[in-house]
Amino acid sequence: MNALYGTLYATGVAIMSDYDYMESLPSTSSSTRKTAKPKGKSPKKAVKTEKDAEPSGDTKPKNKRKLDVKDEKPSLKKLKREPASGDAEDIQLDIPLLLSQQHHLDLNVSFNISQLLDDDHKVSFIARYRKAQTNDIDPEVLHEVAASHSYLHGLQTAVSKAYKQLSSEQKVTPELRRALVSVTKKSELETLMEPHKKGPRTTLAARARAAGLEPAALCLLHGSDRCVPTALIHPGTEGRQSLDQVQASLSNLLCDMIGKDVAVQQQVVQMASHPGIHLESKQKTSKNAPPNDQSYKYRNYFNFRKPVGRVRSFEYLAMCRAEDLKLVSVRLDLPDALRHQFTNFCLHRFLSRGMSDNYRESSIRQAVGTLFSKSVTRQLERQVRHSLKEAAEREALAVMSRNLKAKLLTPPIRGRVILALDPGYRACKVAVVSAQGAILETAVLNPRLSSRWPEVGRDPAAEQLRRIIAQHGVTLLGVGNGTACRETWQYVSELNGAGALAAAPLDVTLVDEGGASEYSTSPAAAAEMAELDCTVRSAVSLARRLQDPISELVKVDVTCLGVGMYQKDMPAGRVSQVLGDVLSDCVAAVGVDLNTASVQLLKKVPGLNAASAENIMAKRRAQKLFVNRQQLLSVKGIGPKSFEQCAGFVRVLPATAAKAGKKSGITPKKGSKAASTAPEPLDQTVIHPESYPVANRLLQLIGCPSSAVGSPDLVSRLTEFCAARSRPQLAEQLETDIHTLELIIRALSEPGYDERQELAAPMFWKAAMRAGDLRPGARLRGVVRNPTEFGAFVDLGIGESGLIHHSQMRSVELRVNDHVEVEVIKVEQKPKKTDIGLRLLHKIEGKQLKRG
Repeated sequence: MNALYGTLYATGVAIMSDYDYMESLPSTSSSTRKTAKPKGKSPKKAVKTEKDAEPSGDTKPKNKRKLDVKDEKPSLKKLKREPASGDAEDIQLDIPLLLSQQHHLDLNVSFNISQLLDDDHKVSFIARYRKAQTNDIDPEVLHEVAASHSYLHGLQTAVSKAYKQLSSEQKVTPELRRALVSVTKKSELETLMEPHKKGPRTTLAARARAAGLEPAALCLLHGSDRCVPTALIHPGTEGRQSLDQVQASLSNLLCDMIGKDVAVQQQVVQMASHPGIHLESKQKTSKNAPPNDQSYKYRNYFNFRKPVGRVRSFEYLAMCRAEDLKLVSVRLDLPDALRHQFTNFCLHRFLSRGMSDNYRESSIRQAVGTLFSKSVTRQLERQVRHSLKEAAEREALAVMSRNLKAKLLTPPIRGRVILALDPGYRACKVAVVSAQGAILETAVLNPRLSSRWPEVGRDPAAEQLRRIIAQHGVTLLGVGNGTACRETWQYVSELNGAGALAAAPLDVTLVDEGGASEYSTSPAAAAEMAELDCTVRSAVSLARRLQDPISELVKVDVTCLGVGMYQKDMPAGRVSQVLGDVLSDCVAAVGVDLNTASVQLLKKVPGLNAASAENIMAKRRAQKLFVNRQQLLSVKGIGPKSFEQCAGFVRVLPATAAKAGKKSGITPKKGSKAASTAPEPLDQTVIHPESYPVANRLLQLIGCPSSAVGSPDLVSRLTEFCAARSRPQLAEQLETDIHTLELIIRALSEPGYDERQELAAPMFWKAAMRAGDLRPGARLRGVVRNPTEFGAFVDLGIGESGLIHHSQMRSVELRVNDHVEVEVIKVEQKPKKTDIGLRLLHKIEGKQLKRG
């Protein structure tokens, strides 16, 4: 039996349990066989992971394999692979094996990741603090693996449900059971279950069975005996009253039996990947079709044809949207080779054995042809389109995640007084915030947007704008990119370029307004800015988005930020989940100050939620500041498991912790011990508390106390000490792994490191041109706002975004906030916008680019 398991694993086939194997043998017994537990000791576990609250009842598989942990040091050991125990009432997919195959991972790595995810560890936590167990896998790949893990768990649920349904109907055969265990996609499962679905009406095959023709149909299918249709005529029985009725009923039964054959179903699954299948869309020309002024957007799909394997995700999503708008009809074009392949497979499967006669061969051939025309083509279309939709949604969500991450991690603009304008045709809202984010002044202006070259002396709004700038020492202007953006941007830029707002032209930039209006009317905004009208709150939010993007954007519903492509066509729940995870990852990457972070930031920290974040805020409102991370365990709703997840992502900075004095006033939860009130210097770093013993041993080796964290002397000694020793040698000396050691060294060398420092800063303009002044051939510099699969939208500083089509990108990968130099190749005036086509000349490297 062990040899059998080894062979199956080597060939990449899911393991059959003992029950599966015994069921596959010929037997007349229907008794249930139980699988003996595999022998051998389970891996040792020196440290137990505590959970905040254990669910009642045994809800996890009994054979769950545990992660190797020794002395709190994660390690990537080769785990002993043992077959999963069988369950007569359910079947299990080998998710670690499938992850290993799909993402080309070492089997032990995929198993470790699967176990960590099953234990509710967040991806950001795994990526930073469990690198030894994941072999330092790239965080983006880890996100893909986590998404596949979630998908496979959903598939596992669907397979279990299907198996229980078939078991209750006594339709499970060993062959069908093995087919269910081997599925890797939901579309494959749907194909296997298609013949077993119950329709609202009695099928033709069911009527033929009721007429008593099933034995004769079985004889035809298996060739066990000669079938004489004339002998089956029975004038008093419906379906057998004439020879034509008998032959039609037998054909219906043969179609049903062949269609339910597991090998035939698997053949249909394989046929769906045939390279000759094409996807077509044609324009609907019905006279009764409703008029649609958006039809020009989909003109590329009015006569579209492409092999399925070459269809891009954005193309399929666009076709689906056009189909929903009744602008096009979408269908699959199946090659004749598929019909021949299916026919030959079925004829060989059923005619290669049993008696041979012309009537049997012609009957099976006719049934196979009918089955292909009426059922298989429909199954193929459903399966192919389901796969296309899954791939398109996966790609669209990946684009959204990538763009949102870049938007959230936009470098903050520190130390500047900012004036933000929320544009409008009738009124323009203005807000000025200090370098610390405090509201200095708000106003509502009525600028003369139609003026080509506005003059301060003749325009009261321009005069008021100049006064506000001078009074508060404004050094940066931000203009929202919403309604009337183009006009307001040109108005402000022309005043600024002429020196009418300040002695020297100020920096001007566009600010993405996504979600600002929704936030301004939310309860959170009302609580934060109760004294301000909701129309002015959005201007304050725009200014703060420039100062600290992530702190302000976490207050907004992520689905309103307008990132990615075809967001409204995605499942709303899935979009919220994916973008919420990205938001949490970005907050974790930046880190939050436990004593100053807003509740919106705190609830996005891995391991925390809305309730625990509110409880932290309640402690702070009671003037009970945190002196160290350990005091988080005194907060209601935070147990050992939550603390493990969140501790590395929150900071207790000396400047804010000092305000607490010698006693923080944090009282422990009922029944728990009081946490230490002594400050912990390592709490200002990304080092996890579980690694403090290692960090302290390293500090002892270099002769520095922990209180020296952040000092130049410590950095100097640490650099000199580590340069004289190899990393493996030092890791062995400190009894840790290399990945944890690297994190500790970097954290001690750069305690205030912020990865946003490495990204491109916002682009500033001191003057701007109008969109109507653009001509083909003009060269401009801009910043990428929204890269998609079909191209990238570029902010040119003219109040309109231009599109670099993917065919004009020269195979260069662009990300949000990338600075580029482009050439205008097309300018078309549309009723409500200017359509600007661009060609990428090159991507400008560097952290910041200014344009005068």
